[in-house]
Amino acid sequence: THVMLIPIQITYWMHAREKMNDFDMSSLKIVMSGAEKVRPEFVNWVLEDLGINFCNHFGMAEGPTIANRWDGPKEPQLYTINRPIIDGPEVELRLVDDEGRDVKPGEIGEMIIKGPLTFKGYFRSEEENKIAFDEQGFLHSGDLMSLRDDGRLVVEGRKKDMIKRAGETVYPAIVEDKITGYDKVEHCVAVGVPDKLLGEKLCVFVQPLKGETITLEDIVSYLKEQGASIYELPERLEVVDGWPLTAKNAIDKRRLRAFITAKAVQEGVVDQEHADDYLKKDGITVNDVITEKLKIEFDKQPG
Repeated sequence: THVMLIPIQITYWMHAREKMNDFDMSSLKIVMSGAEKVRPEFVNWVLEDLGINFCNHFGMAEGPTIANRWDGPKEPQLYTINRPIIDGPEVELRLVDDEGRDVKPGEIGEMIIKGPLTFKGYFRSEEENKIAFDEQGFLHSGDLMSLRDDGRLVVEGRKKDMIKRAGETVYPAIVEDKITGYDKVEHCVAVGVPDKLLGEKLCVFVQPLKGETITLEDIVSYLKEQGASIYELPERLEVVDGWPLTAKNAIDKRRLRAFITAKAVQEGVVDQEHADDYLKKDGITVNDVITEKLKIEFDKQPG
């Protein structure tokens, strides 16, 4: 009666829509999705095309579950994850900037939380705990969110995936959402690549739909038509047929960053010292990639 799908799996359902008519799906009542930002068109497709209730939610083993009710209004399901399902005076949830200051409603900040919904720490991992918790006891989730005027939370992406290009903050999830709307694109992932002048540049890995070809000029033109900001226009395109995946069968952005950074070093675009410093947040070096100590293979499909 219920099924949990990561967003990429919803795209597989969309592509197999005609085949689904061959099966009796009358028992299915609710589709849930999370693990990353769920694009509004995915939610709308489940609600309108399949005619099945939807639950858009966010959850983490270390902290809260934030979710819409399956029978709630459509508009919040499309764009928000609602509020924590357990709330109260002892639950402190804040959205903060890099300096730990609370951001205003509508602005993007990291979600931090303290209270009975939050675990006490990682087992026998003091270094990890020092990173995860601040001096006030708040767990830093690494998840970027914004707060609407109605009190509902909106997922904006992951903090470590943010790209700083010439002082402008680029949120990969926003760029990915726009590019995935292009009718030639199957999947898209946006990552940063180090640049001495700009700090970082924007690189997009794109898997075209079968039989389609795509160029960087195509992507940039499409984004301009969508009204994208100048700093959201990618400077580099990598066309792929498959992806490196995490253990949870999600696209591995850590490996994508490492791959394109090592490639930039080999091309002489950036020096290795700068590149190694850039990859430090991922615990990877350029030599890990070049020597294939870290395997990066573009041979799998997510989900």
